[in-house]
Amino acid sequence: AITLDDKLPEYDEAEQNELLTGHAKRWISMWGGLFTVIMIIVWPVLSIPAGVFTEGYFELWVFISIIWGVVATLVCILLPVYESRVGIMTVMKGLFFNDDLHYRLDDVDYKLEVMMSHMGIALKKPIDVDTSFHGDPSYRAKLISQGPQVKPTGKDVSGKAMNENPVSSVGM
Repeated sequence: AITLDDKLPEYDEAEQNELLTGHAKRWISMWGGLFTVIMIIVWPVLSIPAGVFTEGYFELWVFISIIWGVVATLVCILLPVYESRVGIMTVMKGLFFNDDLHYRLDDVDYKLEVMMSHMGIALKKPIDVDTSFHGDPSYRAKLISQGPQVKPTGKDVSGKAMNENPVSSVGM
């Protein structure tokens, strides 16, 4: 059996506002129409005074066409990437800052440390090759999620204790 989803998507208030969508429609119609007139009428009319194209004049038109194509290509490729930059960054952060990656990095670090110690290469920090933080599969991710390990003490500029819960002191 085929089920149909007849529920319409929920749009933002701005997308349903007739005033804003009407303004966008007028803007698109005006500039689209103007651009069409320029490309279909004005652009060819500019070549009438030239009569028969000389080789130099033809090269100019070809050069302009190539530049137009390159700019249009760049705009078509780069604008969607720019508009999606937040989503792309979210995906990239997910790729590089997750427990699985940190587990693999810990494993590589541990193996490199073992190899270097067997080769007699001095490490900046002494390690015990039999024990390592490798036993914890998400060592790095836990360090990142815990934030700074040094907790500030004392008072902030408002005079409240820095680690005091602001909500708990409201009723006092």
